[in-house]
Amino acid sequence: MEYKKFLSDYEYLEKLERLHERKVKLRKLYDSLKSEEKEPFVIEFSGLPRTGKTVTSDRIYEFFKFGGFNIEKTTEPAAIIKRSHTPEELKNFTSVDFNDETLRISREELQTRKSKRPEIIIQDRGVLDNYFWYQMMFLNNDISEEEFKQKIQFLNRDLQTMDQLYVFKANPRTIVLRDYMNEIYLEDRKKTTIEHVTKLGYGIDEFLPVIKNNLSSGTELLSYDTTNYTEMDTSILIANKMLYGMEKRIVKIKK
Repeated sequence: MEYKKFLSDYEYLEKLERLHERKVKLRKLYDSLKSEEKEPFVIEFSGLPRTGKTVTSDRIYEFFKFGGFNIEKTTEPAAIIKRSHTPEELKNFTSVDFNDETLRISREELQTRKSKRPEIIIQDRGVLDNYFWYQMMFLNNDISEEEFKQKIQFLNRDLQTMDQLYVFKANPRTIVLRDYMNEIYLEDRKKTTIEHVTKLGYGIDEFLPVIKNNLSSGTELLSYDTTNYTEMDTSILIANKMLYGMEKRIVKIKK
């Protein structure tokens, strides 16, 4: 096959060939299901910046799309808000208002994609990310404990719509290094700083037990530290995890 002319790393090539074989088998399994048995397999990528979320979600999308799967990817809620509001309107948003709106849009985006009856739905910075931000607001004293409990009262309901939740983390210094290596400006960062990223990581770690306690029996929470992973390593890891989760669901349906 043509790809062998270009992929000279044989260990890497073997990984990709095994992935491809599993995908082909999964496609056949999906084709054997009745239409009413094909519920969308929903995943979300969340976590710290510069940990590989967006690159991985794009690669995963292409991996399944070219394998003949009907796959949808939700639009990042923050991007929708910025497109639909003027700069002046955005200035009037408090951080809480903005997060309330992104959560509303995240839910709406997910339902819109589900209505199309795809086989797979990918969310990059979707519902779960909004709850992480409520946790950060609570830690920063932007909202009270009572307000925080009100904000997360529908966490269990929202998590029931997911099949796999991926939370990406990395060493703060690695994250800042990646940020400098991915941009050409040298001015000081306002958000991607060691101090800010460390605090975000702490908030995520604090909230993970809450998420675990609100998971339904069929939802997987998978947390990865990508400090020593290349973007391709991460993509291959997630593709394998997704294939396993989808295979497991079909086996359950077939019983």
